[in-house]
Amino acid sequence: MARHHALTHEPALSHEGFDLEDEPVEADERAPFVSMLNKAEEITSHKSPSIYTQSSSDACLKLRSVLPEYDLLISTLSKNGAWWSSFRHKTEVICQGSYEGLAAFAARAYTSSDPAELGMLVVAYARSTGHHHHLYGVVDRLAIPDSDHSYSAEAMELLLLLAKAYSDIGQPRQSWLMYRKGLAISEVMGLYRREMVSPRLKSIWWAFYHGDRFSSLLLGLPYGFNDAHLGPTVEPHNVPTYPEQRFVLRCASIAGKIIDRNMMPGKPSSAGSMLLDEQMDTIASSMHLSWWDLPDSLPNSHAETDELRNHLLLHFYFFHVRINLHLPFIAGSELTSPRGSHRLACLEASRQLLKRFTLLRTQIQGFSIFDCKTSDFVGFMASVSLILCLSQPRSNEIIVPVPDEDQNLIAQVKCIFEREEKAGWVPVACPDEQIMTAVPSISSDVDDLSSWLDTAMLDVNLEWDMPSGGFFPNNPFL
Repeated sequence: MARHHALTHEPALSHEGFDLEDEPVEADERAPFVSMLNKAEEITSHKSPSIYTQSSSDACLKLRSVLPEYDLLISTLSKNGAWWSSFRHKTEVICQGSYEGLAAFAARAYTSSDPAELGMLVVAYARSTGHHHHLYGVVDRLAIPDSDHSYSAEAMELLLLLAKAYSDIGQPRQSWLMYRKGLAISEVMGLYRREMVSPRLKSIWWAFYHGDRFSSLLLGLPYGFNDAHLGPTVEPHNVPTYPEQRFVLRCASIAGKIIDRNMMPGKPSSAGSMLLDEQMDTIASSMHLSWWDLPDSLPNSHAETDELRNHLLLHFYFFHVRINLHLPFIAGSELTSPRGSHRLACLEASRQLLKRFTLLRTQIQGFSIFDCKTSDFVGFMASVSLILCLSQPRSNEIIVPVPDEDQNLIAQVKCIFEREEKAGWVPVACPDEQIMTAVPSISSDVDDLSSWLDTAMLDVNLEWDMPSGGFFPNNPFL
């Protein structure tokens, strides 16, 4: 039956009360011929468990060989493993599951015979060292099952961890590939179906869905799953609904609509974009007003820091989506009212994102609250959009002085990038002062602006030069 497709050999999927026999057979009814093939597959698949067991054993042996001795491993993870919390939160925000610290996970996974769990430990080690990034590819080859074998929940979480790790080191295309791969596998497993009852598996599905939307929006690429296939709403079915859960999924839905707009040929619709902006107002008002407040001082405990990080990242994503909503309309010489409205909205979204970015990049005991080079790039682009909005002429070509608040924000961002450069990390945002100061002088000429953005990105120590859709997709002026 279709409910066994891609789930046949992995007992890990029965964790936390998940029962395969409880799964609906809706896929059988929609694709009866495929169901027949699945039944035929069951007959032959039982002949090769020993081969799969042997390959798993070999994979574990190779993965364990790249790890240091246990004491050094635990020491490395303890000193540099603060990033783990944001990864675990990615799947737990949906299912509200229990948290497992990195040290506890490492102690359990070190002797595991599951390639997926051991692969997660190798990725965690490489991420915590700040180098050995080649191990990500090793893990992808050894620990992710091929199409001839089934996928466990652990293997899916490994794909999520790889996606985050690639994003953290500034390789958004590789991150996008991991999200897209996980999304495709999740569809084959039927995790998108509204009747899926396992909180763990459902959380994995939504994590891939959300990650795919974020990375696709960033790179200017189509997303991987159509919201129409979820029914009248993207909100989860038959599970408790939490405010943060609804918030992030509704933001992801708007991101999909922005991608749809950007993919369409011709000029983007200002009126349609303002309707989406109204929907973002509705999303924002769904959270209590105090939820948007920023702290006056930084927390002292690890638990409070983790909570602040996760809180700020939700804000960060919201304002990132809103900036992209208005970007196509902020440059140009027209002084029409709609264009002015877009600029004001983009200006405020850029300002608010940078406030969160500077907090996330604040160091506590020598470590940033959140260390992610792809987020650095988003912060850089928010700085560019802020400067562009401020430098555009107002009615009657009145030049309005740049508010002190915005000057301070831009100065803080420059300091962050300069600090990272001195520490030996080359941020994605090109910390050279000329980049942050050159925008106002060239923003009045859209041809110079486009050329400047191209040139600036050539200096970025990344795997990519420009998002495939450009920074201002389908903008008739750029």
